[in-house]
Amino acid sequence: PAISEKILEVAAALAGWGMKVAVVNRSSRVFPALFTPAISEKIQGVFESHGVVFRCGETPAEISGNNGRVSSVTLHSGEVLPAHVVAVGLGATANTDLLQDQTPLASGGLQVTEHLHLPSHRNVYAVGDVCAFPNSHPLFGGAVQRSEHVDQARGSAAFAAKVAMQGPTEPYSYLPFFYSRVFEYTNTPLIWNFWGKVSDEVIDYAEENGIFGAYWLDSQRKVVGALVGGSPPPSDEQFTAVKKLVLEGVVAPVGELGLSWASGP
Repeated sequence: PAISEKILEVAAALAGWGMKVAVVNRSSRVFPALFTPAISEKIQGVFESHGVVFRCGETPAEISGNNGRVSSVTLHSGEVLPAHVVAVGLGATANTDLLQDQTPLASGGLQVTEHLHLPSHRNVYAVGDVCAFPNSHPLFGGAVQRSEHVDQARGSAAFAAKVAMQGPTEPYSYLPFFYSRVFEYTNTPLIWNFWGKVSDEVIDYAEENGIFGAYWLDSQRKVVGALVGGSPPPSDEQFTAVKKLVLEGVVAPVGELGLSWASGP
C-alpha cells in the first residue's frame, strides 16, 4: 500500500540503528491520504537528510533469500535492492468476528451508539479501531466514523469506562488527532501533528525556520483541519495555536491571527 506514518516510523528507527534504509512506495509521493504534495516533499526531504532513500511509484516484484534469510528485493522496474531486513506494510482490518452477529457493521467496524455500547447490548462496549461510532463533535455532526489511531483508542476506552461506571452522560465526541515523532535521538527530530479533517480546499505554509504545514477550509472558509510540523519541531505554543484554529473554526486568512510563522491565503 501507499506508505503511511507507521512505515515511516519503522524506516526512521532502522536508520537510527545505523542501517541503510530504502522505502519502496507504490504511490508517487509520501502518505498522500493526508499529506499535501508540499508536505510530502518536506517529510521526504527530512528522511533523505538522515540517509533514507525512496523509490516512489514502485512496487516489489520478488523478495529473494538464501537459507531462510532475505538477501534482496527486486522491484518491477528491474532494480535490485540488497536487503537483510524487509518490513512490509499491508494495513490492517478490524477484528469484528466476536460480535459481528450482534450489531451492524459500518466503515469496517462494529457500529455502536453515541455512548459506545452495542445497540442491542447496553453492557457491551466496543472501543478503539474496532468501533464505528456516531461522532458528536461539531465538525462531524453525528456522522458515523471509525478512527485508526492510538489517541482515539485511549479516548474511547476512557469514555466507555466512565459510562460503564457512572451511566450515560454526554455523547462521545472526538476531534481526530494524528501525530508522528521520529529521529528523536538526533539534534533535529521531526514531529508533526494533525487535528480535524481534510477538505477540498487546502492551503500550505512553510517558514525559513523549518516549520511547515497546511490547513483545510470548509465552504465558509472556516478551518476544519490543520497540520503543523518541523525539523526542528514547533514549540508547544505553536502546536497549541494551530490546534486552536480547528477548535474555534477560525475563518481564514489565519495570517491575521498573530501567527507570524503561518502565512495566510
